Amino acid sequence: MNQEGQKERKITAKEAAKNNAVSAKTIIRWAEAGMRHWKLDRKYMFLQSDIDTWMDRLFLRNGNVHELPQRTAANGGR
Repeated sequence: MNQEGQKERKITAKEAAKNNAVSAKTIIRWAEAGMRHWKLDRKYMFLQSDIDTWMDRLFLRNGNVHELPQRTAANGGR
């Protein structure tokens, strides 16, 4: 259920990709890596809340990947 107490609608990989600014292939890779999903025939379905949780964990675990290193002055620099 979402914050308003309503049942959350399942979305396709294509919708999930558009909502989260990644490719549908990336969404499917995350599903295959363990993100919660449903597979109906060959179609993957997701809840946005599950994707949000997955992305939060992914970026918290790898947060230092996106930080820029500290700048240091070159030899003789100020």
